[in-house]
Amino acid sequence: MSEPYLPLYVGDYLRDTGYLTLDQHGAYCLLLMRLWSAGGSLPSDEQKLARIAGVTIKRWRPIWADLEAFFVVGEGTISHNRITSELQKAKGLHAKRAAAGAKGGAAKSLKTLDPDLANAKARPNQIIPYHKEEVEKEPKGSQKSKHGSRLPKEFLPDLDWATDAGLTLSQATTEAAQFRDYWKSVSGARGVKLDWAATWRNWVRNGLKRQGARGSAPPNQSKADKLRAQIERELNEQPLGTKIDRLQDARSLPFLAGVG
Repeated sequence: MSEPYLPLYVGDYLRDTGYLTLDQHGAYCLLLMRLWSAGGSLPSDEQKLARIAGVTIKRWRPIWADLEAFFVVGEGTISHNRITSELQKAKGLHAKRAAAGAKGGAAKSLKTLDPDLANAKARPNQIIPYHKEEVEKEPKGSQKSKHGSRLPKEFLPDLDWATDAGLTLSQATTEAAQFRDYWKSVSGARGVKLDWAATWRNWVRNGLKRQGARGSAPPNQSKADKLRAQIERELNEQPLGTKIDRLQDARSLPFLAGVG
């Protein structure tokens, strides 16, 4: 097994090799690196070892005389206790990483089935088929929870729906503020709703009914009458100068020209 890097403990190395010559240091380091890449064992052939050290046989022999004590010489091979130990550590680490990668792959497969799985790291229960009810369980406080919820802080009334239903934008904005203030103040079970969007739509419908009861324009009005009634409702809340400007603008519309 070839590992990408050889750990070097500088203090240990210098302590054990302080008496070596420059040639012996070079040969020793070359032998350690070759042992690491070869999986911890080399042939105990002096010609091959000399070639690894980059010296002749004649020069190799006095070098090996001092280096031999650092190695374990067996039948036809040499090894090194520290290299063997570090290789075993590296193999164990490699096995752990491979196992973690396999678990990560299992977690990724589960996330393909369920995008809401937030943790990419595999846990024991992630490699066991999950139950349907766990997947379909809705988050706490969800509007669609079967137990309902109080008005969420982030809830925004649909103003577009309200204006399509017949309110002006100003009225829809006012109704939205009143809606939020009212339901924040309601306590107990009455302030809990299953669907706040539907609650808002019912609020708008009831508001339109109240306007009808106060004498607002009937649904069979002409387009001009409806627009004039809308403008008049908005002008009731504005200063006199603004009312005059708005009325002059309104009279410029083709279907309001000449309306007195």
